[in-house]
Amino acid sequence: MAAGTETAAFTAAQGCPYDFLVALHVDTTCDEHYLNNASSVSRDHAETLAISFAVISVSERRILHKQQVIVKPGKTPMTAFVSQMTGITDAQLDAAVSLTAAVAEIDSFVQTHFTSRGKTFCFITHGDRDLRYQLSRESREKGLLLPSYFNVFYDIGQEINSWLFIYHGANRRSSSGTNSLVGLCAVVGVQCESQPTGGLEMAILIGQITLGLLNVVEQYFAALTTPVPESIDIPLSTPIDLQAQRGDFHATLSKIVHLGGLPYKATNRQGLFDIVIPYQDNFSESCST
Repeated sequence: MAAGTETAAFTAAQGCPYDFLVALHVDTTCDEHYLNNASSVSRDHAETLAISFAVISVSERRILHKQQVIVKPGKTPMTAFVSQMTGITDAQLDAAVSLTAAVAEIDSFVQTHFTSRGKTFCFITHGDRDLRYQLSRESREKGLLLPSYFNVFYDIGQEINSWLFIYHGANRRSSSGTNSLVGLCAVVGVQCESQPTGGLEMAILIGQITLGLLNVVEQYFAALTTPVPESIDIPLSTPIDLQAQRGDFHATLSKIVHLGGLPYKATNRQGLFDIVIPYQDNFSESCST
């Protein structure tokens, strides 16, 4: 089979299934950082400060649009440290909108540029914190129902890991240094001298890394002289689906509870107290360590 035929088969059937990828970054009021000795807002109580995104055309291999929506927090302050790290000013915050209005603005963009035109899209983030934890937790606490597409996304770090697995073999995975945006740039040949700070810059860089990954993956498979094995996990082909993961969890009726953020010396009884008391009939008093 000719190389060109093989490339077309890969692109259509096994590559990214979306028309657009939307690189997303969320800035928050959290000021927990190793450079900050006087943090006052933990990540568990942080609120969204800005939602930044860059729209990538998968077919055209370029960034078509970039946008940032500044969000006014309701309960937590924007500290001087956060302002310095994000580049968001008090003047911008004075003119900011609520999280509900910010999500509505993004949804209007989605309906206008994607849904009404019959186009598909998927978010891509750096890590899963923004969608799996921050927006999910905050929207739940504020009684905001997020559109369903916020449940589906790619993690660029995981997708780079899949690429390294294919290219270098099972023993090669990205290190903690490689997982930084600067490190991911080096993997796919994107020029970047320093870690960006502003949210919009972060979203744009995630978009550039995504473009680099799309290019190196397509070039690699285009050079193959045999069909792509079905067992290979091709980067940017299968996104994370939070709704499906929640459904799988509830379907298993698991009795295993995973807890995080407990004090080092906390005992099993102390850690489970608030959970066990309301549901004590469903729990055993025994607990393994």
